[in-house]
Amino acid sequence: MSSSNPAVFKANVKALSDLLQEQSLSKNYGAADSGAVDTLKACAGFAKFYPKDMPQERKLLDALVNFSLTGKPPAAAKHAVSILMYSANRKVMYASDLLRACVKNFKYGEEHFLTKLACLSQLVLLAPDQCEDESKAITAIAKGVLFKVRNPATEEDQESSKEWIDDELLDDECKAKLLALRILVNRLRANAGTGTGTGTTLESVMTLLIKLVNNEGELFPEKNTPFVTRAFSRPVGISANHELQTISSIPPPITCSSVITEAILQQTL
Repeated sequence: MSSSNPAVFKANVKALSDLLQEQSLSKNYGAADSGAVDTLKACAGFAKFYPKDMPQERKLLDALVNFSLTGKPPAAAKHAVSILMYSANRKVMYASDLLRACVKNFKYGEEHFLTKLACLSQLVLLAPDQCEDESKAITAIAKGVLFKVRNPATEEDQESSKEWIDDELLDDECKAKLLALRILVNRLRANAGTGTGTGTTLESVMTLLIKLVNNEGELFPEKNTPFVTRAFSRPVGISANHELQTISSIPPPITCSSVITEAILQQTL
């Protein structure tokens, strides 16, 4: 509705904003509340095209900050950050504050760490200038999540767990790795054509994506990444690889094999 019927959405955006304020303050707000995520997503779509029509009440902006740093599931943070970056009058201030809150003393496994990763993944895309001073810290956080298996799978586990599961049932390590990948890819997307964040970073990220695709989601010689994590990581690698190679200002440093190219094409159909 936010894009197909903006006039209708505009008439209801104040009520939706009030609802978001209530939900952000609710002690019961949590993983099962998909309604808040849907509302945030719709408001983000509206804010992208009609930023001046988004309410600017302090309570709403505070609620969006709350979703950005503590929202569950992490998708809530993604959409809340989008609304702030598209429409807030003081978006630079909000970007800096959110970035500081996510990067400072980040610790894997702490409360809301997945939400902070989701917040970072959107900040690097929509507020790249504010993120540049912390680019090394952001990259270190993403790589720290990606390049360590915290719950290694045994050979027996690998054979017994080859069943697909819904996104909601993924464990935190798998969710974290997918968000870390998105941080690295979004940073390149945001900086395409600017000369920032390219070079070695581009080559290393593309190499990582190709490795995920070639090795069926496995990054480590020990081959102890759980099957579910590999199963979800490989499609992300395929999609992100294609996404980056479609950006005209990013020449692909690595050529995919015909098999991988076919997989990429199938993924995008």
